[in-house]
Amino acid sequence: MITSGGGFSQRFPQPYYQEEAIEEYLSQISVNRSLFNATGRGYPDISAIGANVPIFFQGRLTMVGGTSASSP
Repeated sequence: MITSGGGFSQRFPQPYYQEEAIEEYLSQISVNRSLFNATGRGYPDISAIGANVPIFFQGRLTMVGGTSASSP
């Protein structure tokens, strides 16, 4: 199983353009906000293929995985 990392930053504050979307998201789920930094910058847990992604590396086909495999 592969898990990826979405959530809220402990280091970077929430930018103004995320405020409305994050508040709407948090209002729709049942979660204890004291367990994470709800005022931190949100970073996505994107829905994309992250396991057994075929790539060519050094001229050979191989399978990779992880959140980086989901990046453009």
